[in-house]
Amino acid sequence: MTNDECDRMLREFLKARPDLAKHVSFDPSIGPLISNEAIPQFALWATAEGYAPVNAFSKSLDLQQAVRDRFKDLPRQVPGEVRLWTEAGHDVHSVLAVRIQSGITDAQALDLMRNMKAHREAVATGHVVCTFDGYADDGRELNDIPEVRECCRRLVASGFVSYLDFSTQFPPGQSEVVRAGLGAAEVYLIGQNRFRPGLPATKGLFAEVASVVKRSNVRADARLGPLVPPAVHPPANQ
Repeated sequence: MTNDECDRMLREFLKARPDLAKHVSFDPSIGPLISNEAIPQFALWATAEGYAPVNAFSKSLDLQQAVRDRFKDLPRQVPGEVRLWTEAGHDVHSVLAVRIQSGITDAQALDLMRNMKAHREAVATGHVVCTFDGYADDGRELNDIPEVRECCRRLVASGFVSYLDFSTQFPPGQSEVVRAGLGAAEVYLIGQNRFRPGLPATKGLFAEVASVVKRSNVRADARLGPLVPPAVHPPANQ
């Protein structure tokens, strides 16, 4: 993607989200840039508009091509998915953010699970998180919304949380892009009406969530087959 294409894309984005203008720069000396704070909103907009999920705001065109090459064999996205990219040193990490509505059906959840599993099997350095759509203007925490709690309980029971990161909130130094979503621990605790900002990460809590995730893994394996990590896959020429 050229600087002109990035420039045009970001200007279209600002027409839809003028409130984020302070996070976008069009300095001609370095090209168009967008701050980390606005990346999740930019990715959501870009996906809704049909743009390919690539790191269009990277200053390195070589890195952009590396991202395309590395993830080109991932399955097509199904409705409700957004792929974001974060950079750590010279490595590129994918974040598959699965967008959920509280009324999601079992069939819809299973479709998302298939792509989450494929992502886990294809990307060794990937993250998988989920978010709930439709509550951005709701003053309540997700934990306080009955239909969200009920949905979280169904997601745990179905095996859905098997493919999520174990937790997005508890690990120190977690990327803000990852922290913007929910992991297995957060989904489980919301369903139990126990998740609150600042909840202590005790050994007992982690052991409880680990037990829940193990049961979820069994359910997911029964529905979609065992997860095969990238390192276990044989080389393509064999």
